[in-house]
Formats: sequence, structure tokens, C-alpha cells
Amino acid sequence: SGGAVTTSAAAGQVYNDPVALGAHTSLTATGGVVAFAESVSGAGFDLSVTGTTVLGDSATDSITGVADLVITGPTTLNANTVTTTGTQTYDGGVTSTAATAVSLSAQGIDFRQAFDRGEPGIVPPLSITAGAGGVAFGGDVGTTGRPFGGVDVRSQGAVNLAGALHSSGAVAIASTGAAITGASGNAIRTPLGTVRLDAATGIGQAAAPIGIEATGVTAATAAGGIYLRAAGDPSNLWIG
Repeated sequence: SGGAVTTSAAAGQVYNDPVALGAHTSLTATGGVVAFAESVSGAGFDLSVTGTTVLGDSATDSITGVADLVITGPTTLNANTVTTTGTQTYDGGVTSTAATAVSLSAQGIDFRQAFDRGEPGIVPPLSITAGAGGVAFGGDVGTTGRPFGGVDVRSQGAVNLAGALHSSGAVAIASTGAAITGASGNAIRTPLGTVRLDAATGIGQAAAPIGIEATGVTAATAAGGIYLRAAGDPSNLWIG
């Protein structure tokens, strides 16, 4: 409830029990890591962390009830659920190690660098739900060797893909109130061949069309192969 904790030693800050915010809170560790070993409940308060951050130590942990969540350093996501009533901003790269489905929900989510899988051989699905603030992927999502086991993004705002999105399962991205866009060189990659993009005001841009590499598309793909819908008027569809 004090509002701020600042440390400089290499030990950083380690919270081995559940944490409950009683005020808008700023945690700063200039010499170590800020680690939450169990769940965090926000009670409607903001949480800002400066430095390398660890969220949870198992998939049973969660971050819930926080208003705005801002993390300036690299983040290790061991918990499988991060839910905020405001926005989520990750300035550093995010590495997910959860062995079960990973779920993030907020008014807007901004990944400013890559969102990676940290455990080879474990491919849980990734689910992201956002409000009007949209979703921005500032780097790759997964890698060729460590994909997510399916990706589902549902947003009222824009969805922007600046890098490659790697999935071993189906990919579904929907923007009910805006567009799906991407920076030059973006790509959606899945070996199962099921990709669904559904946007209110357009998919892709002339200088940065959405790249789709669905290598397993065949007549036997019961889920439908590739589905693209840009519903607005006017609405452009740019595919690379």
C-alpha cells in the first residue's frame, strides 16, 4: 500500500507469497530482478515495474485486477493468465514458459519487442483479447522451433503485426472495429494451413501486405484453409 519499492542490490525484489496492491504501485530494481512467485491481485490499481520482471512461477499463477500494467524490462511469463482493466505495455521482450494455455486480456496490449516461447517441445495455445486500444506485436511471436500451439487474437481496435507469427495450430485474428496491419516483412506461419483474418476496415497495407505461409493447405483441411474478410466500405485487402 506504500506505492513504491526501489532496490539497488543484485538480489532485486522477490515476492514469494501472493501480492495484493493497495495503491498505484511502482517497483524499481536497478541491480536485480523483480520476481512474483505467486499471483498478483490489483484491486483496480496500476502496476509499473522498472527492470527485468518474472510473473509467477507456475501456470496456476495469475495477474488479475490490475488497471494499467507497464513493464520496462524483459519479462518472463510463467503465469498463464494476465488480465487488466486498462492496458498492458511490455517495453522489453516477453518469454512465456507456461505449459498450459496462455491468456492475456486488456483494453489494449502493446508488445514492443518479441513475444517468445521459452520451453521447446511445449506448444500451448495463445489467446489475446483486447478492447479499443488494440494489439501491437512489435516483434516476432514465437519462432520456427518454438511456436505457439495455436493463436487467437480478438480485438475491438487495430491489430498490428511487425514481425513473424509462428503457430503449430490454427491462427485467427479479428479486429471488429479497425484494421489488421503489419510492418514490411511480417508473416503468419502455420504448418496446419488454417488461417482466419477478419477485420472491419481492411487487412494489410500497400507497402506492407500481410504475408501468409500456410504450408499444409489441402482439400482435406476441414477447418477451411485460408479465410480473409475485410468488411468496411471502402476496405482494402493486401496479401503478400
